[in-house]
Amino acid sequence: MPSKPIKDNAFLSSVLSKIDEKFPKSRAADLTLFVSRFYASTPKSELAKRSTNELLESALQAWHFLNQRNGPAPKIEFVHQQPEQGSDKLVTTKIYILVNDMPFIVDSIRQAVNRCGINIRAVNNTVIQVQRDARSSKTPGQLSSIKGSASKGHKGEALCCVACGLISESQFNEIEKELRDTLKLVAVAVKDYRPICERAKSVREELLKNADSLPVSSNEVEESSEFIQWLLDNHFTFLGYEEYRIKKLKGGSVIELQKDSKLGISKYKSGLKHQVKLKSLPKGTADVILKKQLCGFAKSSIKSKVHRSVHLDYVLIKEFDSKGNLAVEHRFVGLYTSSVYYQTALDIPLIREKVNSVLEQSGFSPNGHSIKDLLQVINVFPRDELFQSSLEQLYSTALEITQIQETRTSKLFIRKDSYGKFFSCLVYMPRDIYNTRVRQQVQAFLKRELGATEIEFNTYLSESTLARIHFVLHVPTIQKIKFNQASLEAQMVELIKPWDDYFIEALQENYPDSEADQLFSIYSSCYSAAYKEAYTADEGVKDIQRVAKVIDDKELALDLDSCTSVVGAELSFKIFSYSHQLFLSDVAPILENLGLNIISEKAFRLKPEGEAEIWLHDFSLFRKNK
Repeated sequence: MPSKPIKDNAFLSSVLSKIDEKFPKSRAADLTLFVSRFYASTPKSELAKRSTNELLESALQAWHFLNQRNGPAPKIEFVHQQPEQGSDKLVTTKIYILVNDMPFIVDSIRQAVNRCGINIRAVNNTVIQVQRDARSSKTPGQLSSIKGSASKGHKGEALCCVACGLISESQFNEIEKELRDTLKLVAVAVKDYRPICERAKSVREELLKNADSLPVSSNEVEESSEFIQWLLDNHFTFLGYEEYRIKKLKGGSVIELQKDSKLGISKYKSGLKHQVKLKSLPKGTADVILKKQLCGFAKSSIKSKVHRSVHLDYVLIKEFDSKGNLAVEHRFVGLYTSSVYYQTALDIPLIREKVNSVLEQSGFSPNGHSIKDLLQVINVFPRDELFQSSLEQLYSTALEITQIQETRTSKLFIRKDSYGKFFSCLVYMPRDIYNTRVRQQVQAFLKRELGATEIEFNTYLSESTLARIHFVLHVPTIQKIKFNQASLEAQMVELIKPWDDYFIEALQENYPDSEADQLFSIYSSCYSAAYKEAYTADEGVKDIQRVAKVIDDKELALDLDSCTSVVGAELSFKIFSYSHQLFLSDVAPILENLGLNIISEKAFRLKPEGEAEIWLHDFSLFRKNK
């Protein structure tokens, strides 16, 4: 029977009562259990929006879907849901998915539907312990019994119902294929999870066994060993594994994939080459592979379809032969768990060595304020940067970030990954100018200048005066991209520089500093956001005299100037009006009598402090007879 909290749910009590009324006692018990479980993950606010009949109908539809399943493959069905008669709701499409219970199902299904461009409105999901008729029976796959908890003879099945906007039937095949491909990857990742972990353990044991003969320091061996154990202690979601061996041939060294080594999602990775010549790899990549270093980190160009839709992480662990040359590279692919993103850097084996070196090289006093600031900068560093940056890169970047803390400085840091697939860009800017529009401007700028095909971002806001945006750009032609970081930073600063910053600079060029500051305090708030969007700061300085004249005379102020426009305008005619807005019907006849035609008009409400509002009308004109 359902638990007491579900029974006490006022939004479901009417549904459960209706089940008792409509169905025999034996069937009502199963339906009560199912309905309680089906809506257990639904927010009460959503339940409140739906009628008793609608809730019951949806649950019975799901129950009907659950009743029959032929074989272990996922069952998928699309159902158009008609709104109740008289309702103003639109027709929706529900996607029902029934699959053996396993981790990552709901998140992975959401991502699969999103990848198909489908807008998700709601998701109901539950796990039911089921018993079905055997294949040898007259009704194979028919539901015979359900339980609320694990029970002998019953097996957990996950039922997920994704409610979407109306989906056309022509999209069904595409969506179903994406769902089946995704669930196939989830299943193989879950099935091979333990074998992958066992592989990591055996690699660690082999590392410790051969510690004395490895071409690295004993400290690196110890840290690498602890790091592998740290990964295994729920800090890394292992999804796949590949083993590569390095062989010396006449034509040069090659890296060779061991076909039978693949585990998890690596079994279904397309484009994996059996053998690749090291000299054919992008410049510097071969050096990274052959480097005498036990652990390495990389980002995959493939996005995960399991759990989170982000680029997969690689942890690379190397084995060396008796001569100290690289012999084997173990590639573990997966995702760092959420706890990693909140763990302090000095608590992460291997990484802490790099961090301690940065702290030592800084020259800051061990207990001083500066070193605490530097460590805080590193602790909130994007984890990709912490893992993948070299000691030199981490040192220079973290130190410069520490130096600009609590300033209004905007900075751009660009790191090219060692394997030649990504640019990682850290952008810092004053928090008070950061917004979605500014982020989109910077994103488009970086994507264009660095030749990216796709870009991800993550924003970090704290009590600091600076906001940080971390952009990861996938650049297939990265070897052809040439850039000057200082030049790109200067362009970015100009791109995101607020209008008010330009305004104070323009004022300081035209007035003494004290007067410029006074005018800024008056007119920065006087000019509306729409005005600042339409005019440059230099134009704002010019308009100060016109606004001041209107305030003094309480009469119109006029300004006629030449202009060029794609729509054919020759003149810009501004009228400043005190306390009231003008009507186009009053102005148009006067201008037409002067031989001028109006192409367009813009109106802005300006509000000087302590004064009545000023209306600015800007007419774009052309002459009838030239």
